[in-house]
Parts: sequence; C-alpha cells; structure tokens
Amino acid sequence: MADQEYRDLAEQVAPLLGPGWKQEPPSHYVGAILLGPHGERLQLRDHEGNHKRVAVYGRYPRTDMAAPNAHGISIALARGSAVIAADITRRMLAAYQSDLARVVEYNRDQEQKRERRTYNAGELAKLLPGATVDHNNHAGTRVHWYKPYALDGVPTEISAELSVDGQTVYTLELRGVPVGLAGLLLDLAATPPQRV
Repeated sequence: MADQEYRDLAEQVAPLLGPGWKQEPPSHYVGAILLGPHGERLQLRDHEGNHKRVAVYGRYPRTDMAAPNAHGISIALARGSAVIAADITRRMLAAYQSDLARVVEYNRDQEQKRERRTYNAGELAKLLPGATVDHNNHAGTRVHWYKPYALDGVPTEISAELSVDGQTVYTLELRGVPVGLAGLLLDLAATPPQRV
C-alpha cells in the first residue's frame, strides 16, 4: 500500500481507538502515525513487504533508557478498520501504554537530574571563579578549578574537582585548598540545592 492509503486507514482507525486519537500529519515515516491522547504514537505500515497485512508498531520518544519492549502486531487489511482498531486495543495497546509511561517517567527523572546537576555546578562555579563545567548527560556533571598559589612562600597549585550525579552523590577532591574555601565547598555539597 502507498503511504496515502495508510493515512486513509489511519483516519478511519483513529476514532475507533477512542477519544483523542488522531492521525499525525505526513512526515518522514513510512506509512502513517496515529497519535493518542497521552502521547502514544502508533505506526501503521506494510508488514514485512506483505501489502495484504498492516503492521502496527508502538513508537517511543527519544531516550537513553535500555531499549523498551517493541510492541507490534500485524492484521489482515481485508478485515477492515473496525477489526484493526479492535485488535490494536485487545492485543497491544495496554502493554505499549504501560511501557510508554515507564519511558516518559524515566526521561522526566533524567531531565530533573540534569537540571539539578546544572544548578549545583552553577552554585559551585560561583565560589570558584574560572571553574570549568563539563556536563555529561548520562553520568553527571564535573566542575574543575585550579590556580597557582603560594603556600608559605612556596609556589604550588591548588585545585578542586566536584562530580555530581544529579541527586545527592558527590565526589569531591581537594588539593592544597585553604581550609576556609574547603569548608565552603563542603557546606555547598551538604546543602540540598534550591531549585530556581
């Protein structure tokens, strides 16, 4: 079937899936995409080159989560839009929606961790002018600072490095840092971050 035929089929199937279902405008996907009221995305396309069957696959938003379950079914086109909608509902929709909710929650949690890391890094950088901040989307954020320093007249270097996982785990390394500054850094690490 041509993409337009899948779009026509999607127009027929969408209202049969329930309130809020609609077809996504044509895009780079093969076939057609049905959008659900809670962020669901179902792709309709040929089943392995067989033009007499429609394959329906659940799609997920971009994520770095371990691969979610691939939900897909195939249905004979000759059975009509009502049976196709009923099969989607009966055979895959609930399981797909459950996995989709897990992916969305995981992505939300990761975004909150990234926001918290960014905030914490900014607060630390305020204490350490010239500090560099390295954001790693998955593992955490690292703030690094160093400068030449004279300790009892002897030139040396002081440095501080703080790694934050986004919640409460810090790794703090201090080398040659004066006690007063070390205390400020430890206070920052011990204080729950304020969100802005």
